[in-house]
Amino acid sequence: MERTSILKGIAVALALFLSVAVFGATHKQRLYQCYLTGNMADWLVVMDELSSEYNRTKSVETLFELTHAQYGYIGYLLGVDDEDRAEKLVAKALSNASVLLDKNPKWVEVLAIKGALIAYKIAMSPYKAPFLGPESVSIIDKALSLDSTNPYALTEKANSKLYAPVLFGGNPKEAVLLYQKAIASIERTLNGSKEYEWWHLNVMAQLAIAAEKSGQTELARSSYRKILQVAPNFKWVRDELYPKFQKKNG
Repeated sequence: MERTSILKGIAVALALFLSVAVFGATHKQRLYQCYLTGNMADWLVVMDELSSEYNRTKSVETLFELTHAQYGYIGYLLGVDDEDRAEKLVAKALSNASVLLDKNPKWVEVLAIKGALIAYKIAMSPYKAPFLGPESVSIIDKALSLDSTNPYALTEKANSKLYAPVLFGGNPKEAVLLYQKAIASIERTLNGSKEYEWWHLNVMAQLAIAAEKSGQTELARSSYRKILQVAPNFKWVRDELYPKFQKKNG
């Protein structure tokens, strides 16, 4: 009887510990874990919670966090060719960005995300590139003009250089330099901390991709290795990007 009570007590304590470990984590920490493991079902859960929190509090910080999470999820949807859901979410995220910019027209991070969201629309409808491309670039350039060291703005400028066709200003070598500046800016804000966010890892991965695309093989190799030192369980790099790179480059 006593042994049963002890076991029940241990079980209750363990359940409480796990509850705190999961639900005590911040939204940023949970999105980071989702990004590491590719668990996009939980990413949706976090977005729903952020949406509910914003509806309750009307906090602009919460709305920004939600919009940034939506931006990340749209990238995933496009990666799995789910353009219907991506198109609907782009519309929601752009609406959120408009609300945020009404509050602060010079919010650099939001401007950068808005420019990226317009670029997503081009990815879904390439024929719109001549019209939407300049709009996206203009908004990102405005963000950079307001803060030339902002990692969000630098990252989206880099993304535009990496993924745009040469005809529309694409240039992987320039992308590499911009990603490096973004990473340097991020690392300054970390100030020695190991608490990365999901998009920090994404910038590092994009640098490796850009380096490989521009023929800078050793930079790509060292970039992949650095990612796996920081986040050895980062599934996308560990199981997909780096093995493909090794197979191709030895």
